Amino acid sequence: WEYPLRVYTLLIRAALLDGDVERARRYGADGFALAETHDLPIHDEFYLYWARADRISGRVGPAEVKLRAALKNKLESDANHAALLFELTETLEQGGRYGEALTNMREARKFEIKDVRKQNDRELARLLIRFETAERDRTIAQLRQRTLMLWLIVASVLAALLGVSIVFLRWQQRTRIAEAASRARYEEMLLRYR
Repeated sequence: WEYPLRVYTLLIRAALLDGDVERARRYGADGFALAETHDLPIHDEFYLYWARADRISGRVGPAEVKLRAALKNKLESDANHAALLFELTETLEQGGRYGEALTNMREARKFEIKDVRKQNDRELARLLIRFETAERDRTIAQLRQRTLMLWLIVASVLAALLGVSIVFLRWQQRTRIAEAASRARYEEMLLRYR
């Protein structure tokens, strides 16, 4: 049942954009009746657009009552709180209560600034996470590159050691063959002398 209430909110907004204030007020009354029938909580935007329809049609008193009722409820966000206070400011100004309108406007600005700060904090946190992720990815890439370089160095050293050992073994083999040949000649010479 909360979705039809959201639809009524959009219908009120569309009627206000079309300039049909009476239709917007009817949608507001129908949505409010639906909320009361099914005991639904009324969200901030419904109150905002419904009160705006009353204010535009010149019904300042009912608009103020709806806005104050909305402000007494737990609001969904600081942005909604600021929007309701701005609408109340315009309603009070239209009713000729400029002092109260100014007070509400100051309070609305506070909530607006608070909302902007929260959005900036969220954006900063998102950017910080992106930066940390990019930094981590860069560090991982550097570590992979270093690991690859180390493996290449180890493989090169092993290949060089293998080459040196092969050369050393061949040199040792040649040396043994030369010694064996030398020993064989020596023994042959001894046999000849005997």
